[in-house]
This record gives sequence, structure tokens and C-alpha cells, in this order.
Amino acid sequence: MRTRLRWKALAALLVVFTMLAAACAEEEVSGEGFTFGMILVGPENDRGWSQAHFEAGQYVEEQLGATMVSLDKVNPADRPETTVEQVVDDMIAQGAQLVFATSDDM
Repeated sequence: MRTRLRWKALAALLVVFTMLAAACAEEEVSGEGFTFGMILVGPENDRGWSQAHFEAGQYVEEQLGATMVSLDKVNPADRPETTVEQVVDDMIAQGAQLVFATSDDM
């Protein structure tokens, strides 16, 4: 379990460092034309985990000009018939080039 958490933390750090490296580049980096998906386990305004991810996505939109496609409350209690795979496929169909699933409890 701890190993899994460490890998997730490492992956998150990799994303952050990649974004920082892009922000520090000499020439201006633009995310125009880049679309990413954000799958949230809870409501986007839960004042916690999901809201933090949603606001980070909004920040990326504002700073890099990217477009976020999001869906909240993707969990067995709120959407029992919905699978992460279905949501990812839908987001890709909407143009997402990268999709973040923000929990393993979906």
C-alpha cells in the first residue's frame, strides 16, 4: 500500500516538475490547443481533495491557455453505472490529450 502511494506521489511530482520546467523556459510556452481531462471522485466544490484538483486545473487553464474537460462525483455511490474507462473514452472523444484520474476509489 505504501509503495503504491509513493508511486502516486512520484507521478504527481513528475507532473509538477514538468510544468515548472515549461514555465521556466526561455521562450513563452502556450497550452493553446491542449486539452486535458480531470476526473474527480467527489464534487468539484467539496473544499477538499476534488476541489484542490479542480482549482489546479483552472490554474493550468488560466496560466497556459489549455482547456480542461472535467467530470465530478465519479464514484460508485454517485454514479454506480459509470466506469472510469467510459469517462476517459468520453473525454478523449471531447479532445482530451491527457486525462487525470484523481483517485483510485472510483
